[in-house]
Order: sequence, then structure tokens, then C-alpha cells
Amino acid sequence: MCRAVSVAASITQKVIHFIDCCTVHHLDIAQKVGIGKARRSPACLDGIETFLYRTVKTPLFLQHRNYHELHLSRNHHRTAHKALNPMVIHIDSLDHLVLTVNDILATVFFYTRALAMEEIISIDGRVALCFGRQKINLHLAGDEFEPHAAVPQPGSADLCLLSATPLDEAIIHLRNVGVEITEGPVRRIGTTGHLLSIYFRDADGNLIELANQLTD
Repeated sequence: MCRAVSVAASITQKVIHFIDCCTVHHLDIAQKVGIGKARRSPACLDGIETFLYRTVKTPLFLQHRNYHELHLSRNHHRTAHKALNPMVIHIDSLDHLVLTVNDILATVFFYTRALAMEEIISIDGRVALCFGRQKINLHLAGDEFEPHAAVPQPGSADLCLLSATPLDEAIIHLRNVGVEITEGPVRRIGTTGHLLSIYFRDADGNLIELANQLTD
């Protein structure tokens, strides 16, 4: 317990140091504290604030002298950005994502059997897995369609899929088709609220989180 508290305090101090560096424009120092490349931008500041609220949750941050400066700086940058560039792109939803896989047939078998996705083959031979209003396009490793990611790699994805099927029923089904549950059910924080999730892996080792949205 004491070690956990010590680790949390250490993380908090690092993040506060990072915020200090951003606030005084010492970006070169901020990059050395081990939290990643620092960029004084609204997105960066949003990320820091979200991390602290959802992960660290310590009064030390809330009492920190630069807390209000963080908000002011973020709002200042947003206002300045809009003044320089009044055009803003708003993203509505995700249409599809791409998985690079070692075996197209094995991937299709897994997702159609375990998660009841629908296989779609386009006229040019591309294979996709459809669910809801989205799809997963499949690229074969070493023979990817152009354009593709800079470093496509099977087994490197981490996806969260929402389902209305109760998790206790989903667990029984997954076990019946030979899928091992690696973690869960556990509570997680999703985009619009809390989730109850289980985790398992597909044919390439990609981590799949299957979640129910919670109302509480």
C-alpha cells in the first residue's frame, strides 16, 4: 500500500513538473521528465488535464499554483487558433479502421464466429468485417493495399467494441467457441460514460475489449 502511494505521488510530481515546464515554455525540459514529447497546444493540455482527473486524482494537483494557468492557456490557444483559422473540421463518427493480419481467413473466421460480424468482399477483392454502421478492413501483412500505415503490424491493435448483449451471456458464448477471457468483467471509463468490460485476443493477438454501457 505504501509503495502504491509512493508511486502515485511520484507520477503526480512528474506531471506537475511537466505542467510547470509547459507553463513557462521550457519545452526542452518537459521532454526530459519521461512523459513524452511536450507540445504547448490545446490538445496536449486537454490530455494532461484528463490524465490527472481520471488517473491520478490527487488534491495536490487541484491545489497546484498553475492549475488555473493551465485552463487560461488552453482557452487562449483555442481563441488564437480560431482567429487565425476560422475553418474548423468537426469529426462526426468513425467509418472504418484497418487491421493488418497474418491470415485473412483466420481473422474472418474469428470475428464472424465470436462476434457475429458480417464478411463483405468488394469487387476488387478487398475483405471487410461489418458491424453496426462501421467496418474493419483487412490487409494481409506484406501485401497491404495502398496507401497504408507507415509500419503495419499484426497484433498491434487495441479495440473497444460496444455491445447490448449482457456480458454474462457474451462470456458463455465466447468460451463455447474457444475464446479465452483474459480479464474482466471490470469497470472502465468510456467516451460517454462508464463501461463494464471483458478482454480477449483475436487470431493475431490484437486486444479486444467487449463492453456494456452502464447507466449508473
